[in-house]
Amino acid sequence: MRISVAIGLALAVFACLVIPVSAFAEEKTIRFDPFWDPALLAAGFAGAAASHLALDGSDRALPDPADLSGFDAALRFDYDEGLSKVSTAATGLAILWPALFALQGEREEIFPAAAACAEALAMTYAAKNAMKALFPKARPYAYGGGELSAELREEAWESFPSGHTALAFCAATSFAVLSLELAPESPATPWLVAGGYGLAAGAGAFRVLSGEHFAGDVLAGAALGSGVGWLVTRLHIQRGGSEAGAAELKAAMRGTGPALVVRLGL
Repeated sequence: MRISVAIGLALAVFACLVIPVSAFAEEKTIRFDPFWDPALLAAGFAGAAASHLALDGSDRALPDPADLSGFDAALRFDYDEGLSKVSTAATGLAILWPALFALQGEREEIFPAAAACAEALAMTYAAKNAMKALFPKARPYAYGGGELSAELREEAWESFPSGHTALAFCAATSFAVLSLELAPESPATPWLVAGGYGLAAGAGAFRVLSGEHFAGDVLAGAALGSGVGWLVTRLHIQRGGSEAGAAELKAAMRGTGPALVVRLGL
């Protein structure tokens, strides 16, 4: 049954949450802003650290199994340490997947591409921790009724959303934007994009099978990571080597004072 669930969930996540990125014929570049990129990267890491500390030490009573909804109960599994490690390994590979862009992009594009991916991952990490703190939900293994280790007990109310899935889909989407926008003519691009999303979907499926998350947590994580990965990476893409039609993030002065301008060329 676990194999069927893994295949079905992976295909569902892959089909529903792969965000299409159009590859236009015009030339595009990726840029690194010496002010905003370090600032956003620092803010992302600071938010990730702060949100992680906010989750530490949470201690709540375990939930009542009678409160579990029928949908969640249908795909609830007890904790499996081996499958949990497999899901972590798949997530790690997915996070490293954008490094393959070095084989496709121009040399001058590699550094800004790496910065864009790092910013997206840091912001995704901070966002998923904030959501866990705001919307506490018990993990599937918390409904098993057995004794839990201190580590599992501490993380028992951090089910929504799936952070592993969010990070994996963030990396996959960032890589998809980079490849489809900057190297659409490469014959390896569709295969590498599919591989990144395949790893992300597999990581999400194993999070369910390991008893770490419910299916809804995985879908929410995939949506979160895909959205942040697309937006942050897309903001770095510039068309035709000019400002026309480019994604833009900059500071500006308005009549009412300083403002942050975000413009997307879609």
